[in-house]
Amino acid sequence: MASHLLLPSLLALPPPPPSPACSPESLAPLLSTLFSSLGANCSAYTALFDQSARYYHQHDGFRPYSRLAQNCEAYAATCPAGRCTFRQHGRASARASADGCELLAPYLWAQSPADASNLEPHTGWEYLRLVRAEGAAHGFRIRLFAELETSYSVAYHWGQPADASAYEWTTALLARRGSASRGECGVPVVGTLAAYFAGRSAGGATMRQQGDAVVLAAGWNATRRFEAQRCFVAAPYALSDGELSTGVVVLELFPTGGAYNLLATSTFPAEV
Repeated sequence: MASHLLLPSLLALPPPPPSPACSPESLAPLLSTLFSSLGANCSAYTALFDQSARYYHQHDGFRPYSRLAQNCEAYAATCPAGRCTFRQHGRASARASADGCELLAPYLWAQSPADASNLEPHTGWEYLRLVRAEGAAHGFRIRLFAELETSYSVAYHWGQPADASAYEWTTALLARRGSASRGECGVPVVGTLAAYFAGRSAGGATMRQQGDAVVLAAGWNATRRFEAQRCFVAAPYALSDGELSTGVVVLELFPTGGAYNLLATSTFPAEV
């Protein structure tokens, strides 16, 4: 009698799960958890991050993944329930990337009552780079977190965008007690921004900065020394390229030799 090898039918296999969508709507639960779990549920908070995550914050400085739980617990000690308000404050913007998604979410933060000496209340942006992650609660994990607080703004000269005469206002703020800056944005970023927008104004397109930029200066630490140093910059823009649009561009800069190496840029058009 002939024997037959029975193989499972390919038609019986379940279809692969759909790739998570990169949109503000689909990622709203991830953002909600990010804001609500900090200091309240540190297990849920750290589960949002990839194990190779980099975390940058103007007051906390740079943190690798291994220190995020400790960072969350320190926030809980500083901001017990009801002491601080930290929430999304406006619609997020999303853009697809090669290995996942990028998000820019506006936020609002203050203690209760607000401490004016700590530049409260203040707003800013949470800039996230996400990677697709099987088994993650929201389909993605955070590979890069950078909080850009609008307290650390850069005065913009509309007539001469590269004018750095007021940049000392920014460096003075970055040098205040409580800031993790060690000079990562010490060189005026206005020239770098002017060159970036000039480079984007080609082939009939015109792209211009639309007001003050915001910087995040952090990254120096004794363990990794200088390789983690970053100067992040967020700047509003307007673009004419056959259509008119506005948005925010984020630059990741590495300070070196009195200048910057441009490591990455992300453009987030505003939705209308």
